[in-house]
Amino acid sequence: MNPPVLVDTSVWIDHLRSGQSAASDQLALWLGDDPDRVLLNEVVVTELLRGVRADADAEDLLATLDKLAQADPLGRDDWLLSARIYRACRHAGLTIRLPMDCLIAAHAIRLNVSVLAIDRDFEAIATCTPLVLHQPTAQSLRQAQDDRALRQAQ
Repeated sequence: MNPPVLVDTSVWIDHLRSGQSAASDQLALWLGDDPDRVLLNEVVVTELLRGVRADADAEDLLATLDKLAQADPLGRDDWLLSARIYRACRHAGLTIRLPMDCLIAAHAIRLNVSVLAIDRDFEAIATCTPLVLHQPTAQSLRQAQDDRALRQAQ
């Protein structure tokens, strides 16, 4: 079994808008073939639901998200680490545009999982912390697509 990956809001938004990024492709493959790899937390769910205009669409999205793995709830230590991450990045001369990204990163660090994101804040955070970013490669995506095609042909 492959380890779960905390999928950031940036990837979800790209995916929901029919994005063509490698991260969006990776999420689509996981949702179709290995949904247990997709990990959510309260921040990502809140950010996604906040962006939906119609209540009915929000309910549909929540029903989809509720089928996926939910990370352990955020705790005080996550909030404190988030502040330390923000300060460490600032000390390194890096500006984190969305402080909630520090909270998502802190949660991932505590849970010892990687993050799939297409947001430069996470790249900056990863230079100042032990955060691991999941980097889908063209080869890994091709292999996953080939595997999916073989399963469907059988």
